[in-house]
Amino acid sequence: MNRILAISTAAMIAAAGVPAAEIARFSVAERMAIARPGQALTGGVPLAKSLARRVNELCVLDDSGKAIPAQFRELSRWRSNGSLKWVLVDLQSDLAAGDSTEFRLAKGANPPPDQRISVHETERYVRVDTGALRFMVRRTKFNFLRKAWLREDGGERLVVDAGSEGGVRAIDWEKREYWSHGDTNCVVEVEESGPLRAVVCAKGVHVDAEGKPFCRWVVRIHAFAGRSDLKVFHTFVFDGDPEKDLIRDVSLHLPLDFQATGKKRPGRVTSMMLDNDWFSLPVLNDSGRKYVELIQERDGLAKLYFETFNKLPLGQIDVARIDPTGEVISRARPFYYQAIETGRRAPGIMDYSTPEFGASVAVRHFAEQHPNEIQIHPASDTLRVHLWPEHGDAMNLSRGRQRSAYSGQEGIGNAVGLGKTQEFTIHFHSGPEPDLPFLLAQEKRVLFMLDPDYIARTKVFGELHPHDPESYPEIEKALEALFDWQVRHAKEYGWNGKWDFGATQIKWNHRSKTWSQIARHGWTVNEVSNTYGPWLMYARSGDRKYFDWAEINTRYLIDVGTSHAGSTKGAQRRHAEKHWGGGTDSTHTYLHAPLAYYYFTGDRRAYDVLLESAGHMLATHRRAEILVGKGDGKWSDAGKRGYVNPLNAFALLYELTGDEKFKEAGLKRIKAWADSGSMGSAGYVAFSLEEWMMRHGFDEDLKQRYLRLAGVRSKPKPTAIGDYDFISGDRDNAPPDSGVWIHQPAPAHLGRYWHGQIFRTMGEAYRLSGNEHFLKIGLEDLTDFIAKTDKSDDWRYGGQPRGWMTSLNGNMLFNVPYFLSALDSVPQDKRRELMEK
Repeated sequence: MNRILAISTAAMIAAAGVPAAEIARFSVAERMAIARPGQALTGGVPLAKSLARRVNELCVLDDSGKAIPAQFRELSRWRSNGSLKWVLVDLQSDLAAGDSTEFRLAKGANPPPDQRISVHETERYVRVDTGALRFMVRRTKFNFLRKAWLREDGGERLVVDAGSEGGVRAIDWEKREYWSHGDTNCVVEVEESGPLRAVVCAKGVHVDAEGKPFCRWVVRIHAFAGRSDLKVFHTFVFDGDPEKDLIRDVSLHLPLDFQATGKKRPGRVTSMMLDNDWFSLPVLNDSGRKYVELIQERDGLAKLYFETFNKLPLGQIDVARIDPTGEVISRARPFYYQAIETGRRAPGIMDYSTPEFGASVAVRHFAEQHPNEIQIHPASDTLRVHLWPEHGDAMNLSRGRQRSAYSGQEGIGNAVGLGKTQEFTIHFHSGPEPDLPFLLAQEKRVLFMLDPDYIARTKVFGELHPHDPESYPEIEKALEALFDWQVRHAKEYGWNGKWDFGATQIKWNHRSKTWSQIARHGWTVNEVSNTYGPWLMYARSGDRKYFDWAEINTRYLIDVGTSHAGSTKGAQRRHAEKHWGGGTDSTHTYLHAPLAYYYFTGDRRAYDVLLESAGHMLATHRRAEILVGKGDGKWSDAGKRGYVNPLNAFALLYELTGDEKFKEAGLKRIKAWADSGSMGSAGYVAFSLEEWMMRHGFDEDLKQRYLRLAGVRSKPKPTAIGDYDFISGDRDNAPPDSGVWIHQPAPAHLGRYWHGQIFRTMGEAYRLSGNEHFLKIGLEDLTDFIAKTDKSDDWRYGGQPRGWMTSLNGNMLFNVPYFLSALDSVPQDKRRELMEK
């Protein structure tokens, strides 16, 4: 907002009480009690306006004040003056088990690393050399790693030599195989080229032997200086017929080169983890029909198939009991002739080795995102990571029982454009022993922890008040309870699985004491940007629990909750009993959570999806312009959220990209709303205006129009039971049938009329006008909200208001903190007086 004074670099530094060159402090904590030497670290850091204009001005200092090698990438800028707003920082550091290390972002010279990544591009290949691992990727007919060499003792060993066995595969119901290396038009690009981290991205379609395409794939390979591990993100996008196409398998294949001299390769051993046990067994059979499979079938049921042995002699299978840090507690050699071992949870770790070298894989959230499978195919010495398991039920994306539009509202949807991303680490190692502690540590991301007060001072999220239990104990307790209630229900009801993991449901039925799963009531997806709330709670508190939930919730939204193909590409899905059962349109498309995820992590998949949504919102905007041109020149529906939501998106997209087309479209939307004179759907309009004003400023005319809208919102609801008084203005601005979202002193229909947005609006209106009326309304509603919140210890109800639509939880989390910021700007005595009333 333009009332926020630009803070000079010197003033900002003085306020933080740090040396002149320093910009921000952040810490990195190791929370799994696992030592991590040379740990690759990546995280986003926000900057206040005018602190830096170019990433080559920046450096990172360690806790002794010494500059260490770092890599920087611009994420976004303050568009009012072009200075950096968010930067992505890469560095490497030794992390002691359970310890924390502090770093400082500063302005200064960035020293070169002792070992840097080399990336060389030719017409046919992308070649990457980390110093510990060298590999090449084909630019066409993608087969993952065409070749790879592991450096050891001054030399190097060929570890991968992929031909037709390597790449990404899909199998349909008729057992027809489609491969990434069948696509001659795939695109392979270098997205980042070091010095500490390089990213190679390949995109294409699966193609069968006859040239028929089927569904899209994306593979990103992250390589790190001086390291022999790769971080891989494999994305599958369905663009078939969901009512006809069943899918038997989606997988990525890595053929290992064990330099065979004969059919049988001696010394091959495969190892994998089931529950807390580490199984190791020799591979003695080369039949193409034999496998070793680790499968998480469903919650509480994991299976390990030993299909490679021919009645192994007693004692050839080793089983070690492992503690959470990867240390061996005990060993055994049980009698095994059965082909199946069952357990409750598979951590998603498997290794395939010879005495010379091996390769390990660790799949993140393997057990939670079932069904999942990792497989060894001894005949081809291939390590296979299955996004959808080959052995189990087929992927069925039909609509099921939900065949009609619900309640006569928005149309039905389908699974076209559904996506899913699997994240895993591949570690190449010398010798036969895998690094089990390292593999276990891949499950939990290491975070850059920033001081919430610093984030608040940067204003990157506007006037966001840091977590403040000392000043507002009841309010902060209520917000945390809302969040905990939501996550608790996801856990208790087992919302895991390929499509459910990270999702929430929208309607808790207090009478039946269960969740409503019919028609429009089912999965929330992103109703009114509810996925954004946990991100702001993380930003204002630094509490890890908010990040952990926000990440999986947003990745669900990015993949499952957004369409990635067809005419609805870029649109998010409406809440429904199936994730893909509701319609997709601009009405339910909000980009705040994907943008926050991108800012905090630099996730490239999030950026891709933001641009997909940009295309959808621009198309929506242009269709509206055409209709205006054919009509009377006015956008008569400019107050409805399908028309104002693009403004919300354009505010974020202009900040992200700096592309003037988003600024132009946003200003047109604001003018259309102003010209319409509409005060309808005031909550949605206010939300969009607040995002635009916070990120790009405003003039006096927009300020006055916004205050008028806030005034309408602060009135009692005309259909409320009992007497009421209008505060100001004309009653005709809010007739009972107008659908206006305005204040109701005793809200009996919280889920229907609130969405929590009123709190931010009341706070912003006070800041702009100084009128205490807006603070009084906000406090009145907060008091009523807290009074209606269940205070019991019953896990089903505690922390949640009765009758509350649970999609609103996240909305409260990202709206109330803005109201607290306005309240906190009032002198303490006056604030105490307001709160006591």
